[in-house]
Amino acid sequence: MSATLSSRARTHLVIDTTVWLSAAISDSGAPAALVQRALAQGIVIFSDATFAELETRLWKSKFDRYITLDGRRAILRGIKASAVWATILDAISAQKY
Repeated sequence: MSATLSSRARTHLVIDTTVWLSAAISDSGAPAALVQRALAQGIVIFSDATFAELETRLWKSKFDRYITLDGRRAILRGIKASAVWATILDAISAQKY
């Protein structure tokens, strides 16, 4: 089976930044279980904007007591390597809700 066919059979997911952050802080909670299952069974989607949001939040000093700098780098590297990157069309990103 080709990669294209197998990826179409899996669910594509966008996970909210707060869920990623909660999963990073505690690997035993519901957010961590959701992220682990999504990475194992689905295809996680990021855009440059959604990744930038996660990255800027994850580097905030308030997370220093929960996640080491190396841990944060590893999380971001892992996400970059496993996610599918989507391009947001200008017409969509310009919409206001």
